[in-house]
Amino acid sequence: MVTKSFRNNLTHNRVLSRGTSDNYGVFLQNNADFTTVEYNNITTNGTTTQNFGIYQTISWQNNITNNIIVTNGTSSTMGMRVDLDSNTTRVDNNDITTQGRAASNFGIYLVSRATNNNLTNNVFNTSGTSSNIGIDLESSVNNTIVLNNTIRTGGTTTNNEGIVITTRSNNNNLTHNRISTTGTGANYGIDFAATANLSVIEYNNITTNGTTTNNIGIFFVATSG
Repeated sequence: MVTKSFRNNLTHNRVLSRGTSDNYGVFLQNNADFTTVEYNNITTNGTTTQNFGIYQTISWQNNITNNIIVTNGTSSTMGMRVDLDSNTTRVDNNDITTQGRAASNFGIYLVSRATNNNLTNNVFNTSGTSSNIGIDLESSVNNTIVLNNTIRTGGTTTNNEGIVITTRSNNNNLTHNRISTTGTGANYGIDFAATANLSVIEYNNITTNGTTTNNIGIFFVATSG
């Protein structure tokens, strides 16, 4: 864990974290700013919920690059989580695999005013039963660049999604991404929920596969636009 510590370099490490729940490979907390996390091999294994490869909260201008991250658990398992005013983070050229044995697993989850972050050139593989998401921008996550990522989201049942943008998350740019989703039904490539506005979506390659109905490439609802 790095807390209130500036300009640290975490490079070329092999990190293994194991337990039941709430296990973390790397935790950047409370003004752990200008940190570089690069060329690490990070594995987090939990027997139940909420296991994280990298968790960043209230920290600015960090570089998360060229890492291999594998996270295992049941549900709410995340390759990365960036939250609570964690701004201007560069997430580039990482290989992130999130494997859950139940529902609601995430490749990367940005939430609560995480703003001006760049997600570029990453590979996200996310799997579980249902409601698995490759990239989730939730609750006032603005001005995010999502560029040239490969996003594969699969589930054994429904509601598996490549990218989700929701709840006053505005001015995001999704460009040149390769997105594929699989499951039974109601799988979406990109899902814009209510009050997610003013985003740019261009030059993406989206494939949505399901064995039943309501599989959609790009889905807009309510005031999205």
